[in-house]
Amino acid sequence: MAKTADTIFYGGNIITMDEKMTRDGQSPDSPIVEAVAVAGGVIQAVGSMKDVFRLVGRKTQVIFLNDQTLMPGFIETHQHATMCAMKRSVYTDISSMVYRTYSEVEDAMKTKLQVLEPGNWGLFFGWDPELIPDLPLLSATFLDNNFSATVPIVVIGQSGHVCWVNSLALTAGGITARMDSPDGGTIVKDENGNPTGQLFEEPAMMLVLNQSPPPDPEAITKGFQDQWRYYASVGLTTVTELGYMPSEFTDGILREMSDQSDCPIRIGT
Repeated sequence: MAKTADTIFYGGNIITMDEKMTRDGQSPDSPIVEAVAVAGGVIQAVGSMKDVFRLVGRKTQVIFLNDQTLMPGFIETHQHATMCAMKRSVYTDISSMVYRTYSEVEDAMKTKLQVLEPGNWGLFFGWDPELIPDLPLLSATFLDNNFSATVPIVVIGQSGHVCWVNSLALTAGGITARMDSPDGGTIVKDENGNPTGQLFEEPAMMLVLNQSPPPDPEAITKGFQDQWRYYASVGLTTVTELGYMPSEFTDGILREMSDQSDCPIRIGT
């Protein structure tokens, strides 16, 4: 245990998750929890004001909770953290959390396509016909005719398990009538055996996505930083990534961020 604490919290409802420890003691054997001492990012003491304040030093920051609750951080067991970060920096969000009608989604997609720099792709995330009922059925032909036949387009469904691409994106991915679906993925084809532009699951989707231009390192790093700060802001301290897709590019960013002393969360896969 450290000789002095960096920070001491007191004056609130301190929840330790130990049923025997209470704020005012439920029995003579129940330790009273009135304060918490932290040093070097590690809890050093939990208990009565008298015991914990023995760790006060000249540089100790003492924080009065003003009767608020102090509790352990939440562990989020099912997240798609990488995709959430990518949505902030690489993809344009067209989900039902932002839009309510196809007209709104259409305007957002067309606006983005109009401002793309030469060589970039139109990458969209959140196509959700369940919550936006008037969304049309997508296909390569539909995307060509209604959005662009000169810019590669990828529209990922809200579930993350399906995407629709236009003809240029199919070509970039080398997807033809002769190509079989990869193991674990599906290339949807019409009655004549031609790819429709709909792809299911990562092995099929990545045939196209791996051909898109690499994202700007600064933008993607900021996307991860913003997403991690958001998790921390709602009380999460550990996030489990269930949609992890190995990537030399993003893996390097994740390692660098995780090694930083001020990284606000733990990430597991």
